[in-house]
Amino acid sequence: KKYEQYTDDPFDSIERLSTLMAPEVKFLNTIDLFKANSEGYLFFRTDHHWNGTGAYYGYVAFCEAKGITAIPIESFEKLEVEDFVGSFYTMTNNETLKEHPDTIQAFVPLYPVMMSRYYMDENKKVTEATPVPYSVSANLMGGVPSYAIFIGGDSSSTIITTDSDQVIGNILVVKDSYGNAFAPYLSNHYKEVHIIDPRFWQGSIQDYMHEHDITEVVFVNNADINLYDVFDETLRKIF
Repeated sequence: KKYEQYTDDPFDSIERLSTLMAPEVKFLNTIDLFKANSEGYLFFRTDHHWNGTGAYYGYVAFCEAKGITAIPIESFEKLEVEDFVGSFYTMTNNETLKEHPDTIQAFVPLYPVMMSRYYMDENKKVTEATPVPYSVSANLMGGVPSYAIFIGGDSSSTIITTDSDQVIGNILVVKDSYGNAFAPYLSNHYKEVHIIDPRFWQGSIQDYMHEHDITEVVFVNNADINLYDVFDETLRKIF
C-alpha cells in the first residue's frame, strides 16, 4: 500500500494501452482470463515471469482472437520442477524468497517437434545450436531449475518445426522473455513457429517474413515493455 500512490492500476494501464493500437491490430485480452482463473499458479512469486499456466491463458486469448479452439490444458503432458528461485531473489538476495521457492509448471506440445536456436553477433553473423527434439523440456535447464525450461531461454531467433499433418502454416512471435513460455503452445497449430527477440536480433522483419512464407505475427511482451524507449527504438529498426 505504501507504493500505491506512485503508480496507477495495472489493469487500467493495459486497457489504456489497448486503445492505442491501430484498428487492424488484434489486442489479446488476457486480463479476463487471468481473473477467471486466478486460483491457478499463473505467475511466480520469486521471479517476474508468468508460469506455464499463465502463458497457457495467453495462448487461449490468442485462440479466441483468431477464432480457433484452444486445446484444453488437461490434454498436455505436464512437467513440474521444484525449488525454482528466480529473478526477484537474484535482484534482492531476500532470504524469505529463497526459503519459499517456486514450482515451475510447463506443458509439452502434443506433436513431435524439432527446435533450432540461433545466435547473432554484431556483424549479423548467425550461429546455430544443435537442433533438439523438444521445445519444452527439463533438458533445456542445464541441471538447475530455471525458466530456460521454455525454449532454452533467450536467443536471437528460434524455429520450432512440428512433425504432424494436423498443423499448417507459419507464424512469427516477436517477444521478450515472456514469449518463451507462450510460443510452444503455437506448435499445436502451426507447422513452423518462428521466434525473434529484437533485443538480440538484427535485420528486416519484412524480409524475414517473405523468406519464410509468414503472414501472421504475434507480439508477446511483459506489460511494462511500453515504458522502455530502447525497446521501442529496437522495434522500429527491425520494422
